[in-house]
Amino acid sequence: MSKYAARRYSYNVRLIALLPLVKVGNRILDLGSATADYPIDLMNKGMEITSMDIDMNSLRIAVAKNDNLPLVCGDAHAIPFRNESFDTVVIMNAFRYFENPTAALLECWRVLTSAGNLVILDHNKHCPDSIVQKSDIVNYYSKNQLTKMMIESGFIVKSGDFLLIPFPSIPKAFLGLIGIIEKFMRKVRLDGYFPEMLITCRKG
Repeated sequence: MSKYAARRYSYNVRLIALLPLVKVGNRILDLGSATADYPIDLMNKGMEITSMDIDMNSLRIAVAKNDNLPLVCGDAHAIPFRNESFDTVVIMNAFRYFENPTAALLECWRVLTSAGNLVILDHNKHCPDSIVQKSDIVNYYSKNQLTKMMIESGFIVKSGDFLLIPFPSIPKAFLGLIGIIEKFMRKVRLDGYFPEMLITCRKG
């Protein structure tokens, strides 16, 4: 819904990357969902999904968008659900804000069913934001760092990839070049410098 073409482009890139990793019929928790754009789209595709965020104002906006979406106000460090409540936990661009990432990962492990999946999409440590937008409340991780945390929390890493997300200010006319740039960077093995990463693991 953004007025910026590059933001709409980026959102679709993330959604397309996410869709093969979630299944109709699975119980899904979107953790740190903010105003619930992704959960609403997934629900519209037939997914059984619960949206959770610690910020009540964000959840009010989510309700205004779709009042049929199950919403929960809660902390990722103490997820208010019983053990093995979900088949999949999704964290879309929220992990970097968690004060205690290990505690959050252990909570994800707890609420996942046996062999359940955790999907994390977030900014790569090498993204421009990590240099331009310094903040004490944001922690950027490399793919190796995030993978290591997942393994130490009891997960088995299944896959990992990087996403080339354009700057929001890029004019619409230049978006057609993103695919060409992406192919070139992957070919010369510079995809590790793409702004975002997507890692999937399962409960060990």
